[in-house]
Amino acid sequence: KKKFFYVAVFTCIIFLFYNNAYPQKKSYLWKFEETPEWFDEFDDSNMLDSTKWTYETGGDGWGNNELQYYTKGENISLADGLLKITARKEKKKKKNYTSSRIVTKHKGEWLYGRIEVKAKLPEGKGIWPAVWMLPSKQYYGTETSSGEIDIMEHVGYEPDIVHFSIHNKAYNS
Repeated sequence: KKKFFYVAVFTCIIFLFYNNAYPQKKSYLWKFEETPEWFDEFDDSNMLDSTKWTYETGGDGWGNNELQYYTKGENISLADGLLKITARKEKKKKKNYTSSRIVTKHKGEWLYGRIEVKAKLPEGKGIWPAVWMLPSKQYYGTETSSGEIDIMEHVGYEPDIVHFSIHNKAYNS
């Protein structure tokens, strides 16, 4: 037992000296920018900024057998710098529920950077709020075959869990 302890301590000491003796080159140091490249504070109390957002409307399930019909803004409200998307139990075009789905496709695209989202999530079975990113061009096939990053998914039947996932053709496609 003592031999193992000394080896572990010796290894840690070498690691500490090595890291101090060879600091990172400045070209490898990276810092987040102070000013975001793109943001929305939802300041306009009347409507979404159409230069940043597009409504996706319809009720065909979007590949996930979703039960709601996505409206063009009827389920969105803006107040006090907050965007609220409300799911409602109401009939619309053969669906029993409505909600809204908004995207930045072709209006905000990034290769690298930091994403910040502040969100209050609803509770209850059957809900599945999500913030996710897809590529603008689908080089490797449709939907997740070209990649998807789920910044946040909250599955209603798991009230204490928020998921972060990466999907691609090999996994979850």
